[in-house]
This record gives sequence, structure tokens and C-alpha cells, in this order.
Amino acid sequence: MVSYENQWLKKRMAVLNLNKTRRHERFKKIVQEGT
Repeated sequence: MVSYENQWLKKRMAVLNLNKTRRHERFKKIVQEGT
């Protein structure tokens, strides 16, 4: 059970990090277009 929860947490963190980087890329694009 513990290992299963750890896997779930790792997956969740990976998804959150992916969303963060995606948002950052979009933000960079917006900034470049704005200038």
C-alpha cells in the first residue's frame, strides 16, 4: 500500500511539474509577443 501511494504521489508531482513548465512556456510566449 505504501509503495502504491508513493507511486501515486510521484505521478501527481510529475503532472504538476509538467503543468508548471507548460504554463511557464505559455507565459514566455506571451511576454515575447508583448514586447
